[in-house]
Amino acid sequence: MDRLAAMSVLVAVVESGSLSAAARKLRVPLPTVSRRISELEAHLGTRLLRSEEHTSELQSHLNL
Repeated sequence: MDRLAAMSVLVAVVESGSLSAAARKLRVPLPTVSRRISELEAHLGTRLLRSEEHTSELQSHLNL
């Protein structure tokens, strides 16, 4: 896993507010965004995003 690329995807998700918006912004397929987030979460051993119906945001314990 390219951690820098995965972290860039995470930033795009948080800035865009959703996985699909991040995928459009990055011009990559939605499954790629989802996979990168999942890989980063597995590497770090924690969930990074709280997902609701159409939005995603950082888990409250990760907000700085």
